[in-house]
Amino acid sequence: MNDDNLNDRFDEYEKIAVEKCGHSEYEGEQRLIRRRKRQYDESDSAEDIHLQPREQFRTTAYLAIIDQLATTLDDRLKAYEKVEKRFGFMSHITTMEKRTSKVCFKFGEDLP
Repeated sequence: MNDDNLNDRFDEYEKIAVEKCGHSEYEGEQRLIRRRKRQYDESDSAEDIHLQPREQFRTTAYLAIIDQLATTLDDRLKAYEKVEKRFGFMSHITTMEKRTSKVCFKFGEDLP
């Protein structure tokens, strides 16, 4: 799975979501901005970072979900490759049965 491709498709998915739900407001657009309490060892120069609700959703939810999806699918692919490596010969059983039948028919008298 191409992780970069999914990261870049946020606008496309957002458009589809707006069509389905009928509104484009994010939770938090109507709320007041809350400031966190500064700790005693923080200077006044440390600025609070305030993201727009859309960007906050994109960074905290969408990108996290895409990252988890890519990681999970990669793990699953590795597991399937391991299973195929161990048991892949079984997918050729019908071909092996046909070839065995041909050998038995051809050399039937020579076999016990």
